Amino acid sequence: MKINYNYERMMFTGQSQVKADQENRNFWIALQELQNKHPEHTIEVNMSVERFFNGYCQVLEFVCGQPNIEKAAQQLYETYFYRVPLKLYPEFDKTDEP
Repeated sequence: MKINYNYERMMFTGQSQVKADQENRNFWIALQELQNKHPEHTIEVNMSVERFFNGYCQVLEFVCGQPNIEKAAQQLYETYFYRVPLKLYPEFDKTDEP
């Protein structure tokens, strides 16, 4: 499995990233199990962020040379992945909100 971070992780607090990792632990375990069943095909995870309430959340897309594996990864994502808010460090938060 290969994970591509399409955002600057250092802009978000470590605490919020750890919380997101913890909340999605079952998803990552299930995705790794899927990868282990098909070692001949690499599951590529493209991770980006989008606005989510008062912060941001991770959004994943999957690429694999085998459509059935890609579909299975998407199904795991829809079943197990939680949208956990990531919080920007104050110096990167350029909103006009108080």
